[in-house]
Amino acid sequence: MQINIGIICALKLEMQGLQAACNLKRESATPWPFYRGNYKGMTIGLLTSGIGKVLASAATQWLIDYAKPKIVINWGCAGGINPQGINPHIQLGDIVASQGAVEYDYGSRSPRRISADKKLLELARAISGVKPGILATADQNCDSVGERKLIWQKHQALACDWESAAVLRVAAVNQVPALALRVVSDMGDCHPGPEFSTQANAVMLKAVPVLLEYITTVR
Repeated sequence: MQINIGIICALKLEMQGLQAACNLKRESATPWPFYRGNYKGMTIGLLTSGIGKVLASAATQWLIDYAKPKIVINWGCAGGINPQGINPHIQLGDIVASQGAVEYDYGSRSPRRISADKKLLELARAISGVKPGILATADQNCDSVGERKLIWQKHQALACDWESAAVLRVAAVNQVPALALRVVSDMGDCHPGPEFSTQANAVMLKAVPVLLEYITTVR
């Protein structure tokens, strides 16, 4: 049965607020933790992939094959990129909607970049608290001021994460519209770090109403 929206999170803490708000029920006998339900007439599938581009890629393909979503959303935490105050437009709790995502750890002269769906991005722009921008994805943390400054200079990315580029790329291969929505849970001190440990759950729960508002716009 086709769902309207497939949502992929890496971590349980990223999905539990939405799961509770929409009363999504766990399906048995699936290789990934997968929840299904309805919100204001929209059928939603919610999947937890685990951390990193490989798991995110595999989970996205499974979601598309199993649930056949009309659109895919990558939802989760991100580290804000504001080294030494050079990017004052990003703050804790902001939600970044992906204009695109760049794999900054990709080993070539030109890091791979993937764009999000333009229609989904425009719908996100209209929601208060959402900021369009570039997400920087890698299988690594962005911990140092120097690294964050370099990512800002090279890519003008607003935040960094581990999965968004992978989700967008696999969705694009399957010709499924996709967007990443990432909540800034820390400003770079995350290995796992006190910022992430103390703030991630709170900022994700606070951001759930914004995601629910967005869901109602993409019907």
